[in-house]
Amino acid sequence: MQLTITKKPIEVGNKYLVDTIDLEKVWIKFECVFATPIEHVKWIKNGSESSNKPSFIYKGEPNQRYL
Repeated sequence: MQLTITKKPIEVGNKYLVDTIDLEKVWIKFECVFATPIEHVKWIKNGSESSNKPSFIYKGEPNQRYL
């Protein structure tokens, strides 16, 4: 049996999000950075995906995503 790896796995950083308490109408920015470009990122809040909520703004570059 032979195993050939053609692509380096994505590295996961050691930065963790911290609990943040905000006031209403205050902007908070979360950033996710990858070692290589990635196509899709799922942002999870309280166990459910927040991708279609109008109260969030999603921006990104090939290897960075912002919420």
